[in-house]
Amino acid sequence: MTAPVGEWPALARTLLQLVSTQPALMADHADAYVKLVTAETRGAVSAWRYQALWRALALAGLMLTLALAGVALMLWAVSPVVTTLGARSLWLVPAVPLVLAGGCLWRSRMRSVPPAFAHLYQQLRADEQLLRELARHA
Repeated sequence: MTAPVGEWPALARTLLQLVSTQPALMADHADAYVKLVTAETRGAVSAWRYQALWRALALAGLMLTLALAGVALMLWAVSPVVTTLGARSLWLVPAVPLVLAGGCLWRSRMRSVPPAFAHLYQQLRADEQLLRELARHA
């Protein structure tokens, strides 16, 4: 929740008063924000890399499936007599990377990904609420 436009001058005045009267406290608070942003960014990048890796492997598996299915279709079309075992193997070979691609896609969705920067937004809201309380009492 953001402050209404009419509250901004009071909040800005309170923030400037805090910066001028307690610079060490505000510097520590800014340092804590930097650490929070760093931690949140690392977590988000790690989650995105995890999903990107497994989805890229799933895409590669699907592309390999299409290529092998195309080869199997061409072999089936040009072979005059295909035995039952031969026909099964023609279609079983492309099924293997398809199953692996499905497993990779499932694996990419297996880990729940929290919303990016949720703790940062929570901290910003808490600080805004604190500034409102200080502005009311000033």
